[in-house]
Amino acid sequence: MKLGIRPAKNQDGVYKQIEEQLGQQQTKWIRDSIEAAQDTAALYARKNQQPAAAVIFSGAYDGAFYRQAFAWIAQHRQCFGPEILEVGCDCGIVSCFLASLFPSAHITAIDRTENAIKAAKQLASRLHAENVTFLQRELGQLEPEQYDTVVSMRTIHENIADDKIAPSFELLLDQAVLYGNTVAHYAAQLMDKVKLGGHLVTIEKGEKNPMFLGWLLDLHDNGLRLQTDTYSELCCHILSQPVCFQAISAVKETEKEAEKDAEKAGNVYAFWCSLFAIDQTAYQFQGWAAETLLQNTVPDLDQLAEGYALYNQDGQRCGKYAAWTLKSRPDAVLYYRGNAQETTVGFYAAQLLPGIRQQLAQLRQQAEAQGLTVQPISSPLGTV
Repeated sequence: MKLGIRPAKNQDGVYKQIEEQLGQQQTKWIRDSIEAAQDTAALYARKNQQPAAAVIFSGAYDGAFYRQAFAWIAQHRQCFGPEILEVGCDCGIVSCFLASLFPSAHITAIDRTENAIKAAKQLASRLHAENVTFLQRELGQLEPEQYDTVVSMRTIHENIADDKIAPSFELLLDQAVLYGNTVAHYAAQLMDKVKLGGHLVTIEKGEKNPMFLGWLLDLHDNGLRLQTDTYSELCCHILSQPVCFQAISAVKETEKEAEKDAEKAGNVYAFWCSLFAIDQTAYQFQGWAAETLLQNTVPDLDQLAEGYALYNQDGQRCGKYAAWTLKSRPDAVLYYRGNAQETTVGFYAAQLLPGIRQQLAQLRQQAEAQGLTVQPISSPLGTV
């Protein structure tokens, strides 16, 4: 399948490619229409109202992602059966790739946007992709038919209440459950469309964060067993900005197999932990690796030496600082510092605790000077 996709470096580059094919006047009309869109639904409707422009736009905008995703799919052909459902097909670039890669399979591609389906049908006709059917449908509107493979690619963001994943300064698993709950219904809908023994292929935008962990737990809860050997983090640049995607396949188990695995949610978390190469000789950790380390250290936390939660003027939690002594290491303390910019967890000698308390007092003063509300933490685990 050759579309002449050329990833653009910026928005102007995207529209420059459209202008090369459709001219300046039509490109200006398309750009004005897209930039006036007030929400995601309107954006996709307007982006796809001119089929030729829709394919150019998607190729220029997401070309680097397509290359990564298509390479992953080609490396995991065993996950794709004779009947494939693609959810959220947009203008049909992925659909036509699947049709080309699996000529003996039949692809059913759905999208909620009428213009997207029209653009996809035109692209399929142009590429002579005869083994794909396009339907304007929501996932829940499909007939009660099941498929050998269901492909969900970058669809979580359209089915989540809040796609801004940032630390809530609760324990990692609590955050994962919170975010997972926002897409639990969508996970169940996807699972319903997978045949027993079939695969769900999910490639979703985002880092290794609580949303991804919550998503994995959702899949497990719906009787899908992760194929951890298929996992890859796909990283590329979209309009010169670094972006990551999490790709993995899961198999729908029989009831007997699901019952056997029902108590194995811990295996999902163990897989999550394996994604972080934690240097055991290091004393300080950052980001979600730090949150993971804190979660794993919970059984060893002894006394909360001191801790504060920070709130902004809107009453939203925006930080947490805390220090604990450890049961297994009387000679050490764990020091947590989390704010909107970064999260850090460090292990320090217990004799440094007075200095840590002094630093906590200084951080409290700085927060109050910035107009933040500071509240002492009373929970032994430092949960707020």
